[in-house]
Amino acid sequence: MDDALAPDEREGTVSPVLNPWQPPRQAAELEAALRDRLEKLRDLTDHDLLANPILLLSLSCLGRIREGPGQFKLFEELIQTLTVEAFVERAARLRQYWGETDAAANRRRLRELIRGLAHDSDGQLRSIETFRERVEKIHYGFVITAHPTFSLANALQQDLAQLATSDGTTSDLQALLEHVASLPHRPEQKLDLEEEHRQSLAAIDRLLGAVTELHGAVLEVARELYSDDWRSICPALVSIATWVGYDTDGRSDITWAKTFAMRIRVQVFQAQRYRRMIQRMRDKLGGDGPVLALLELIDARLALMMQTLEGQVRVFENHRSDSAEWLETLAEASKALVAGQGTRLAAKKELRGLIDRALAAADDDIAGDLWVMRSEIAVQGLIAARTHVRINATQLHNAIRKVIAMDRPPEDPTFRITYRDAISDLIDKVEPVSVNFGVLERERATARRVFMTMAQMLKFLDGDEPIRFLIAETESAFTLLTALYFAKLFGIERQIDISPLFETRPALETGLAILDDALAVPAYRDYVLNRGRLCIQTGYSDAGRYMGQVAACVIIERIRLGLAALLRKHDLDGVDLLIFDTHGESIGRGAHPGSLTDRLAYYDTIESRRVFRKAGIHLIEESSYQGGDGYLHFCAANSSLAVVTRVIEHLFEEQADDDDPFYEQAGYVSEFFAAVEQFNKRIIDDPCYAVFLGAFGANFLYATGSRSLKRQFDLTGVHVDLEHPS
Repeated sequence: MDDALAPDEREGTVSPVLNPWQPPRQAAELEAALRDRLEKLRDLTDHDLLANPILLLSLSCLGRIREGPGQFKLFEELIQTLTVEAFVERAARLRQYWGETDAAANRRRLRELIRGLAHDSDGQLRSIETFRERVEKIHYGFVITAHPTFSLANALQQDLAQLATSDGTTSDLQALLEHVASLPHRPEQKLDLEEEHRQSLAAIDRLLGAVTELHGAVLEVARELYSDDWRSICPALVSIATWVGYDTDGRSDITWAKTFAMRIRVQVFQAQRYRRMIQRMRDKLGGDGPVLALLELIDARLALMMQTLEGQVRVFENHRSDSAEWLETLAEASKALVAGQGTRLAAKKELRGLIDRALAAADDDIAGDLWVMRSEIAVQGLIAARTHVRINATQLHNAIRKVIAMDRPPEDPTFRITYRDAISDLIDKVEPVSVNFGVLERERATARRVFMTMAQMLKFLDGDEPIRFLIAETESAFTLLTALYFAKLFGIERQIDISPLFETRPALETGLAILDDALAVPAYRDYVLNRGRLCIQTGYSDAGRYMGQVAACVIIERIRLGLAALLRKHDLDGVDLLIFDTHGESIGRGAHPGSLTDRLAYYDTIESRRVFRKAGIHLIEESSYQGGDGYLHFCAANSSLAVVTRVIEHLFEEQADDDDPFYEQAGYVSEFFAAVEQFNKRIIDDPCYAVFLGAFGANFLYATGSRSLKRQFDLTGVHVDLEHPS
């Protein structure tokens, strides 16, 4: 095999990946013979239109395999040979997708981009206030999700990332490829939610390491350009969040206790990370002194928090709603959490306060380490990844249905105003109620249970870190108002960000109108003002079922372009705009095949950013990294840093404002994508397509995730055709 790979048809040439692995001689000879045989069989179609060369080759292979064990082993070696070849090609595509993967080069690039933020267009140094304003805001968020795309075992994911980023010796790569050839290429044997959560934490850990490199680049530039005041700067730039274990849309297997336990695990994980940082600083300091004493105090507080939480997490992990013994254990755990509130770290401001004291007393050598740690605390708080909770709109409607005597869908035009006024009246009059774990365990309405769980997270874990409340299948303003009602009922409206998901056809077509209706209600507008941000989520998977990802991207862009005017209409110019786009790695979620740079520009377009910039709106763009395929980006330190660097390039690199026919020829574009949508509808409604999908999924693919093939529906009196692809 050639050391350099053949060109990729989409992208021209690909970056070479050294491939010293040599397949077994007999397997290589068999491959050559079968390729030659296939070419001859294809020639038969010139004379016999019914000839099927693939079927004929398969029958030929079957005949050889039946000759005995030796032939079977030979075909097994051939399959492994082809698998390794495909593996190397995939590594090369990943290498190209990430762009530059050399860590030193990416660190230099980050410093260059940060210096650009410190200078104006004439090259003059900006004031420290202006620089601080730019770097202390979050501009982008990584969201780690867990949809069923865990197609490779974790060991193979590691090998793939190592191969894609390696410039090592031939012998190192030889050993790596021999390892690849020895493994079955399939997902983990046990791929449950716990395994997905474990893999998500590993990805988050490497991503945090790359963000630390980013903060280090800001530190170097700040020390160089603002030598007198660099300690006062606390960069943010990017955040990390997760919904692994918190997304109950379409799932009945994730209990409130499991969600709470996984949230504890994420906090314990981050406490361990902070303690490792502290230990490195203690080793560096040696001796004694006020800084060392503060570091020991911080470590002791973190250790106490870990001890308390680790002592209780097993209670929630062993959730048994039918066990009186478990309920007694839950009561004891609840008492322990309440008793420890006064002494345990329960909010990031406490930890940051201690770090600030140490930073003020430290010399320049150790101050840099404290500065970087403070930056992470400022963005992530006590948790390794911010919390995204998700349910669907129907679950919210079912929780409020009896309260307002709602017996029709909330978007029914004959009742829409009545229901909106009823929920608005409830919001105005609601009095917050207290929650405990016993009440939570007895609650049967999914939406109420999720709000109670969030209230307990904020009470006992990190009360300073807001929680994103994502609502799938949002198709009316009533849904958002219902969410606000429950947030106020449980006293957490100042600590959660309500975020509708616009993904179904009605939601995409009326998304701006839904937001407009909600903001017309004073209580909802006041809520957005108090939070200081308007949050929405856009996605492709549900859109793919109804109109197709290609057509959906046009409607999503129109929603983006209309948001600036919407904020202006409701006098919300000063609030941030947060758009979480769940465009991801798989084809079913609108994957972009070209490069990470192209992917970022595909959904976070130059034109929409220009519109927001002109309107003076600060945009926070978030995107998802989904399941095993998404975690591949963070399976190596170099690849993680490459991804973070491409994101910072996307955010701050100068973009040319070229004329784009997509925006200039709106009429033609609408016609074209209408045709695409009609084609998609014909395919989706074809019963043969549904049969094909079912046969392919059941017979050719491994199970690649913990989520069920058929989703759980929390519906009342609504028929769902489970045989239709949608």
